Amino acid sequence: MSTQTPTHESDIEFAPLGHASSSPGKSIDIINFTLSIWKPLALGIVAGGILGVLMYLRMGPVYEANTRILVSQRAAVADSPRETNLTGERSEHVDLIMSDDIVQRAMDKFGLRELPAFKTAYDPLMDVLDSLSAQRSAGRDSSFVNLIDLKYAHPDKDVAKKVIAAMVAAYDDYLEETRKTNSSELYEALTRREKDLQARIDELEQAYLQFRDESPWHASTPPIVTANGMVAAGQSPYQARVERIRQDRNENDIRKAEIQSRISVLQDMIDKGESRETLEFFVLQWFSSGSAATQGSGGAGLTEPPGKAQLDNRLLEAQLLLSRLMQHLADDHPSVLRLKEQIGSILSFYKRKGLAPPHVDDSLKAAPPAGQTEEGVDLVTSFMQLQKQKLVELDHRDKLLAKSLEEAEIEAKRASLFELEDQKRKDEIERVKDQLKTALTQLSTFAQYKDQEGYRLKQIAPIRVDRSRTRPIKIVGMFSMMGVMAVFVLLYYREWSDISIRTLADVRSLVQSPIFGAVPSFRPQLFRVPDTSRLGAELFYYHHPGSREAEAFRSIRTTLYASLDGTDDRLLQISSPEPGDGKSTTAANLAIAMAQSGKRVLLVDGDLRRPTLHKLFKLRSDIGLVDVLSGDVDAETAMQETAVEGLRVLVAGAPPANPAEALSSARLGRTLHELRGECDYIIVDTPPILAVSDPCIISPHCDGMLLVIRADKNQRPAVRRTQEILAAHGVRLHGVVVNALDAEKDEGYDVQSYAAYYAEETAPTPAAPAKTQSEPANVTV
Repeated sequence: MSTQTPTHESDIEFAPLGHASSSPGKSIDIINFTLSIWKPLALGIVAGGILGVLMYLRMGPVYEANTRILVSQRAAVADSPRETNLTGERSEHVDLIMSDDIVQRAMDKFGLRELPAFKTAYDPLMDVLDSLSAQRSAGRDSSFVNLIDLKYAHPDKDVAKKVIAAMVAAYDDYLEETRKTNSSELYEALTRREKDLQARIDELEQAYLQFRDESPWHASTPPIVTANGMVAAGQSPYQARVERIRQDRNENDIRKAEIQSRISVLQDMIDKGESRETLEFFVLQWFSSGSAATQGSGGAGLTEPPGKAQLDNRLLEAQLLLSRLMQHLADDHPSVLRLKEQIGSILSFYKRKGLAPPHVDDSLKAAPPAGQTEEGVDLVTSFMQLQKQKLVELDHRDKLLAKSLEEAEIEAKRASLFELEDQKRKDEIERVKDQLKTALTQLSTFAQYKDQEGYRLKQIAPIRVDRSRTRPIKIVGMFSMMGVMAVFVLLYYREWSDISIRTLADVRSLVQSPIFGAVPSFRPQLFRVPDTSRLGAELFYYHHPGSREAEAFRSIRTTLYASLDGTDDRLLQISSPEPGDGKSTTAANLAIAMAQSGKRVLLVDGDLRRPTLHKLFKLRSDIGLVDVLSGDVDAETAMQETAVEGLRVLVAGAPPANPAEALSSARLGRTLHELRGECDYIIVDTPPILAVSDPCIISPHCDGMLLVIRADKNQRPAVRRTQEILAAHGVRLHGVVVNALDAEKDEGYDVQSYAAYYAEETAPTPAAPAKTQSEPANVTV
């Protein structure tokens, strides 16, 4: 039932419900402990049940009123009729019914406060709530209806019925009031929102008009109608202008590249020393093919209206080519005639446009380069000058286009930002208008469905009042449980706080030495001996050799012989932790058992303070160990024979003034050494170890000690302290004898099972001479 681990730090450690801490200490096996106290627990159940019945009779019966109500949710106003919520809640009604607000409403508006049962109550609300229960009995999490059962218990059946009726009416009133309040609040919120949205629209439109008024003129983007008739946004005119300028710049760059290429190629041919005819042929090829390719030839070049610069370039190129051809060809040559027609077309175009053609004839008659004559115009030089002039004009045009592009991009960005801000303001106005439309729809829907909001309550069962059947079960069960718990707690605390030694397991956990045996509790009826007996009644081994107590000492004797076999240990000291442990009785019975096995045994009473052996054996006490130690008599003279054959006793003698000094004399060791040769075994009965220091004075003269521990008397701290003292003095501990052991409390020690083997003899059994030092252990302890 309990176990003990040796420790020097603490004697007791509390471990609730058998949970032992990590440090060494006591722990209780909760299962075995509960099984061991089943009888007290059963008694606690019975006692608690009886108290419960008495309490129920004292309190009287309780009546329980109950009814069932149906709470269903009406349609709620939402953004659209399709979004109307038609589902109920799972537990909100139960929580509301059980709230203080509903109970207070039932008290004030429906007359519960006027009932005598609640007039004098300290807290009538809590009185109602303590006995009121509401439970949802039907439906699921998203069901349309809620079926709720209401119950109220009270000793007065009329009060119970009125409370249920008042609670139903109070909750119905609460639902109706909540519906009206919510409808009013919702209508005010919708109306206020409609006004706020209308004011917001007016504010945004006014701000938009002011924005357009303060903004500069802006060309709007024309829409585009697609092939399928859809209208899409077209390209912004500002972005179209940017793209046109970029395209003009690209064309200008291409023309510049072409002119630079011509100049580079022609200059490379001049540097290589090509002939005049080759250079002129190359220029003529450019005039006839390159110019035609890029600018057209004849009248074809004027199919599109050219600018002034283009006309001048074409006229100059044509006149240069004509001047060169007339040096080699006749005036009626077809090429000359065709070129003159082209010049005439250009001049007529000048006339139609109202422009003045340039006079290039004189300008081309410049001084010829070195090595050339003045007959005619130098075609190559004129061509180079003309191309460089074009290149300068294209560079100037490129700068103008770059500036125009920069201005166009700035204007396009400004227009884009304007369009974004304009669209943002328009979208904001449309969004608020949509919200206003929704608010108006909600307001219209509310006017149509305002009577369908909230919940409706219907009582679908009458109020029934019955005597509560569960009340007596609850009261009796509660008191029975209280009785069990009280018994368990008391016994558990007693078990945990108990530091005494009860079982052999307790002894094994405390001492490391072997346990020689256990002597059961004495049975008083066996100690009745005639007054004429030569030995005391406590010496039951002599008076009742067939008893279980005597059998226990036979077992101890056998174990002692086995432990001493093969050694020269024959002088045995017997002591105990505290007075009253039964060490003297144990020493006397063990000596008788050893003497009756055929051994010569001397029993010495070393307890000079409270000698006992002379009373047990009914011997004279005037001469004993004290006289031997003082030198007045020798040991042989002081020893006395007993009624047990082979057993002699050396009593203590008259108590000295200072027993410790008497035992400390050198005569004690010499006396015991002399007696060793005359006996097979010497047993010295010494005082308790924790009481005086005498046992430690005697122990150096003995071969070892046999420690007697009394169950249900010695406590664990005392046994630990005893072991510490013996270890400090180097005392050799042969073993332990457990005295007064209760066999019914010790697990595995069941003497009752062997009761048939114990003959209740009343006469002593004569001792048989022993030829060996040990006898077989034929008894199981």
